[in-house]
Amino acid sequence: MLYESDDKIKAFSIPNWKPVKNIYNLHRDSIKRIEFAKNLSRYLTISKEGTCCLFDRNLNMTNHARIHSDSCRSKDLWVTDFVHLQNANKIVLALTTKEITIYELNTKLEFNCQYRIHNLKATPLCLDYWFDPTNPNDSILTWGDTAGYIHKILFNSATISLFERPATNSNDMKNQNKPNDTSLDISINEIKDKYKNAVYMSYKAHNVWVRQVF
Repeated sequence: MLYESDDKIKAFSIPNWKPVKNIYNLHRDSIKRIEFAKNLSRYLTISKEGTCCLFDRNLNMTNHARIHSDSCRSKDLWVTDFVHLQNANKIVLALTTKEITIYELNTKLEFNCQYRIHNLKATPLCLDYWFDPTNPNDSILTWGDTAGYIHKILFNSATISLFERPATNSNDMKNQNKPNDTSLDISINEIKDKYKNAVYMSYKAHNVWVRQVF
């Protein structure tokens, strides 16, 4: 009888919902994803046009910024997806310019681009990221594209450096077009032979666009 009484109470009890709250944000287009950054204790959102917003646990916006790319004008930027690298404190963006950009993440939202993966044959549409909780250096970045392919990059030193930076000398620094640019340009075709701490692979999975990977 006691169990039956408890079931009746649960069946007729009214949920104590909190009042509807309008959340102020600066997004002008569709929001591609909402991630919770544990190390920052913040919610992170990025929309199609490249606007990024940070929210605290009470969903109050604490900071915002606009992401830029050297490959296109700001008004032409189109983010198809993003994913947060919890173990490396970075975010990865997929762009319609057929490239994947990786940024350092902090509460100031300075968005210093660290790596730019280019020469992709098709537009990346969706992203996913996994890391081994027992060994955070081992991780996998996965994406699907408009050609029906699934791509994976396996990292073995994610918490230290996703890609090894080649040694540079003073002459190389003088010849750079942007001396203050610290991002590393990585051709997708060179990962296999050029970088020891990353392995790239891909395979044809579908005859249509790949819209989700996990």
